[in-house]
Amino acid sequence: MAVEAKVSRKWQVVIPKEIRKHLALRPGDRISFEVSGLKTTIRKEKDSPFDRYFGFLRKDVGTDELIKEMRGDR
Repeated sequence: MAVEAKVSRKWQVVIPKEIRKHLALRPGDRISFEVSGLKTTIRKEKDSPFDRYFGFLRKDVGTDELIKEMRGDR
């Protein structure tokens, strides 16, 4: 499958819909690029099962307070 995209002035590229669909990409997914000569391969990286929980715990609240809040203790 060959699909073209344009590089913006800020060096950004929109991944074409056909490629996003083929790779089942979603916002937040990680991709990698492998360059071999003039050929570049894009690959979806496997997610760690812990990635979805990154940033879940707040730093401004202690563990005891967080557990009470989650349980609804007052």
